[in-house]
Amino acid sequence: LIDPTGLVVSRQVLLEEIPAPARSAIQTKVGQTPINRIDVSGRGEEATYEVETGPKGSERTWLFTPAGALLGTEVSSAELPLAMQKTLSAEMPPGAHMLYLFKELEDDQAYYEATFLVGTSAHGCTIDTEGQLVSRRLPLKAAPPLVQKSVADVLGTGRIIRVEQHLEKDNVHFEIKISESTTNRTLVFSPDHHLRE
Repeated sequence: LIDPTGLVVSRQVLLEEIPAPARSAIQTKVGQTPINRIDVSGRGEEATYEVETGPKGSERTWLFTPAGALLGTEVSSAELPLAMQKTLSAEMPPGAHMLYLFKELEDDQAYYEATFLVGTSAHGCTIDTEGQLVSRRLPLKAAPPLVQKSVADVLGTGRIIRVEQHLEKDNVHFEIKISESTTNRTLVFSPDHHLRE
């Protein structure tokens, strides 16, 4: 997959090409189910292996780290508890199209991460098991002007990977992951939208 700026975002790989711990974890998880494709995004320890399994029309996607940890499993909105379905419906404007919905595991805590299109822009959100909105993913143009300006000042020839608005009770703030040649870094903004050094 190549982004609009021409940079490779992910690429398809063979099972034999990925690190042994991830390969073993994938084989254990999917068992005899045929693997349709494996895509890798990111580099080194930050790489993510997206594994699609199952027959056409019933595909399932799994996310693994190079060390073999299961990061998440694709689910359908019908599998969500009612409180989560309500939160997701409130976040998706009319006409939005669901791309992915994953159940993710982080420090033994489950979260549900949705990615959807609004027009041609990718948006998303993360919901906890109680149905509370944890974060939103949105295009940079939806961030406050001060955040946009700070990112433009820092970005240079880099590119934006992800824009997130974290919604912790006393700490609503933006985090923007950028790629600069061979490294990635995260810009963290204070609740008043100033870049933290």
